[in-house]
Amino acid sequence: DEVRQFCIENIPSVVHTVFNPEKPFPYFVDNNFYFLNKFKQYQPQDSTCTDIALWDEFMVRLFPDQQERNYIELFIAHMFQKPFERPTFGIMLTSQQGTGKGKLYSILERLLCSQTVSCSSFDDFTNRFTVALHETLLCLLDDVVAKGDKQMSTLKSKITEKRQKFEAKGQQPIQENCFTRIFLASN
Repeated sequence: DEVRQFCIENIPSVVHTVFNPEKPFPYFVDNNFYFLNKFKQYQPQDSTCTDIALWDEFMVRLFPDQQERNYIELFIAHMFQKPFERPTFGIMLTSQQGTGKGKLYSILERLLCSQTVSCSSFDDFTNRFTVALHETLLCLLDDVVAKGDKQMSTLKSKITEKRQKFEAKGQQPIQENCFTRIFLASN
């Protein structure tokens, strides 16, 4: 009984899981409670790569305008350098089909450790139990169409508000900080 009591009093146990880029990974202590942080920071495998010609060629094809390309690259860099600072706007990617919008998302998905989600309908993004803004860093709305002012208002709210309501099935809804950037893709 003494050993058991010693273990209970001295071995730390996780009381809750969180997704927070501002906190240490894989766990942190707050008020003597341990929290498991599910956020994963990108860690390069090889830091010797200096030739980015292929990336530049891809970005020129996707964003022919130099100013737009610079802005998008700054937006992407900010996502990695300061994942805890969520912008209050989304990025609209417009181009012809086959230009590379989906490829850009798939590249970012790997770099963001799969902390991403792609929605192919407005309902996927806004329904009651959606995970689009829960524990993610990037959400792609791929050719979604809003069917009215109410949906547009919901979209605006989900893009601009720093805290979002999340409801898992069978649980009470909670308000949580949102770190998700929004890309809207359209042909």
